Formats: sequence, C-alpha cells, structure tokens
Amino acid sequence: MNALSPKRSARERWAAGLFWSWNVIFLAFMALGFAPRMLPLLYESLQNNLVPAVYLIYALVLTFIPVAVVLLGLTVLRGAPARLFALG
Repeated sequence: MNALSPKRSARERWAAGLFWSWNVIFLAFMALGFAPRMLPLLYESLQNNLVPAVYLIYALVLTFIPVAVVLLGLTVLRGAPARLFALG
C-alpha cells in the first residue's frame, strides 16, 4: 500500500458511492427540473399575490441545498467518505 494513494475499504467505497449517486441525482433534479420549471412560476404567482413570499424562500432554500452539499463534498469533505455519508 502506497502512502500517497491508500486503499479504501469496501465500506468507505459504499459510503462515497451512495453519497455521490444520491447527490448527483438530487442536484440534476433540482437544477434541470424543479428550479427552471417551478421558480419562475412561483415568482410570477408571488407578484400576483397568489402565494405568500415564504413559499419562494422555501423553494430557493430547497434548490440551493444540493448545490451547497455537493460543494462541501468536493472541497471540505473530499477525503472523508464516512463524513460524506453522514452529511448525506
């Protein structure tokens, strides 16, 4: 085993695989489905006083959660599969 590239256990590979597969799917759903479809309609409904402003805030938070989690996974938690899994 090389000190520069340590082998990961099966548990660590599963943890990282589950985290990344779930978050890539979630990010794709939010970025390609929910956000471009629902946020403009929600904003228009807000302007017409059909929905409260808090709904738009909730939708924006839900949209940016997967972005924030993926950024955390790519930067801070990159080499810690157990912590990635716990974040997920």
